[in-house]
Amino acid sequence: MSTAETFTDLVKKRARAEDISAHLDALGPAERVRECMALPGNLQPALFELAKGSSKLDVHDFVGQPCLTAIYELKNNLPVFNISQKRFYRPEEGEVVGYNHTTGLAATFAGPGYFFAVNGDDGELVFDYTRLPTLQPEGWPEIRPNTGLIPGLTYGEMLDYVRQVSAHTVIGAAYRKGKPRNAYFLLTRAAAQS
Repeated sequence: MSTAETFTDLVKKRARAEDISAHLDALGPAERVRECMALPGNLQPALFELAKGSSKLDVHDFVGQPCLTAIYELKNNLPVFNISQKRFYRPEEGEVVGYNHTTGLAATFAGPGYFFAVNGDDGELVFDYTRLPTLQPEGWPEIRPNTGLIPGLTYGEMLDYVRQVSAHTVIGAAYRKGKPRNAYFLLTRAAAQS
């Protein structure tokens, strides 16, 4: 593997999952975020397939220390509103909750899109939008249902399946009623917990 290759280069050439993981793990947090945010959306489906079977995720490790907010930078494959964050909170006891941290029109109309983050099959995680949490950590937006015109179209009846790419990076795919939506997202963690 050439040291001049970027994350995008590796995904384009369908490198081995181990090589992609090693590349990202060798980067500092700021550089990893920069390379992840530079990955074109049209390469995210290929990365999701490359990551198949390599997941060793556990929701407690993914979120980290309890009672703090874990922030992941997000890049999805949509033509607009494709940069944002997902934020997670693990209480001392009970299920991990998360929401989509957006600004502007997306936040106003679609809402925060609260979900539960749980362990799935084969080392994957599942972000479950079909059940609405009641836990609203301090500083988080008001909990709103994932129903209605825009929130329902955005988050309603949705499950995200998430696979590990590297120690701090995952790739997810959205499904509604068990059917793929051709909607993918990349998450990478850079910010410290708050």
